[in-house]
Amino acid sequence: MGVYQLIYQSVRTVDLDAKALRGIAAESAVRNAAKGITGVLLMQGDSILQVLEGPEDAVRSVYDTIAQDRRHHGCVILFARQTGRRSFDSWTMGFCEVDEDGVDHFRMTISALRARQMQVSKTTRKLAS
Repeated sequence: MGVYQLIYQSVRTVDLDAKALRGIAAESAVRNAAKGITGVLLMQGDSILQVLEGPEDAVRSVYDTIAQDRRHHGCVILFARQTGRRSFDSWTMGFCEVDEDGVDHFRMTISALRARQMQVSKTTRKLAS
C-alpha cells in the first residue's frame, strides 16, 4: 500500500518562535506515532515548510487541523501525492531551523514545489475538461 505525502508552506506569527515549534514537533511526534504519520517541520525566518506522510485520511485530517491553527497563516499545499515509500520513516516529527547556509536551498525547494504543484494543477484541469 502506498504512502500519502503532503507538503505545505505557511508564515508563522510573531509569537511562534523556534522554541515553540520544537515543542509543537515534540507533541506532534507522540500523536503522529499513533496515527502512522511521519515527517519533518522546517523553519527559516518567518517561513514554515512541513512534510506529512502516512495514511491519506490521517494526513489530510492532521493537515486540516494544522491549517486552522492561528499561530501561523497562509497555509498553501505545495505538493500532495501517493508515493511508494516514506522520506522520513524514522521521524514521527522531526524539526529543523534552517540557518543562513541553508536559506538558498530552502527557497529553491519551496520554488520547485510550487512550480511542480502548478504543473500538476494545469494537467488536472486539462484532464477534467
